[in-house]
Amino acid sequence: MKFSSRAVKELLAYNWPGNVRELEHLIERTILINHGLVIRKFNLTLPETEGMDVMPAGSRIKTIDEVEREHIIAVLKLYRGKVAGIGGAAEALKIPATTLNSKIIRLKIKKALCLL
Repeated sequence: MKFSSRAVKELLAYNWPGNVRELEHLIERTILINHGLVIRKFNLTLPETEGMDVMPAGSRIKTIDEVEREHIIAVLKLYRGKVAGIGGAAEALKIPATTLNSKIIRLKIKKALCLL
């Protein structure tokens, strides 16, 4: 198996965030899917952007409390405000009803928000 000059340039230009195993696995995968005796191109992806959504301009990262509050409100709406007991939000969230009640108080969740 040979490498074209373009393929070698790709390998040299790539910012290798991993270790030598990453290079080894890339070459093995490329050999397996290659047609012919010369590797002309590698399928190099940038790991730091792979699978990540780009945040829209002006947006910000939510705090854990904000995310938890939104999730609890959504679950409470789904269960029509019922917190405890069979068929309640606490059961669905797999947490004790007392814990859910504490979170509702701490996150300042109003019952009216959950009945919309």
